[in-house]
Amino acid sequence: MATPSSGAISLYHVLVEQGLSGTISLNDAVCRNYAGAPSGQISMSQLRGKSKLGVWVASNTTGYGSRSITLGLSGVGGVSSHGWVSNPRSIRVTQTSATRFTFGNASTAVNKSGTYRFTVTRGTESLSIDVGIVVPKTGK
Repeated sequence: MATPSSGAISLYHVLVEQGLSGTISLNDAVCRNYAGAPSGQISMSQLRGKSKLGVWVASNTTGYGSRSITLGLSGVGGVSSHGWVSNPRSIRVTQTSATRFTFGNASTAVNKSGTYRFTVTRGTESLSIDVGIVVPKTGK
């Protein structure tokens, strides 16, 4: 769940989204990172529609002679870099938006697997996420 994109918003929404308790101010690191503003003045409107970073499966589809899995990233405006850590069976990857990537397998004979690294930057922090990808074979 994200902070409200419209209507009333408070710092409490940021605390809940981050799974934190206590009190925070607009100048705290968590707010600055949400706002994407490492320095200078920030406003509550810069905290709208923000969410905790996550990776999720957007779709898992089988088409004629192919199979693909689409992963999405939430909580970021985009990915600052991405690429294979290992890809021994040559899985195809296509970036379909700033936060979505489709991994495909046109082989009917073998499952394909590899490790893909996403690096995201929000505010002054960067995070690299290694995701194990397995795209099943398309036939029996």
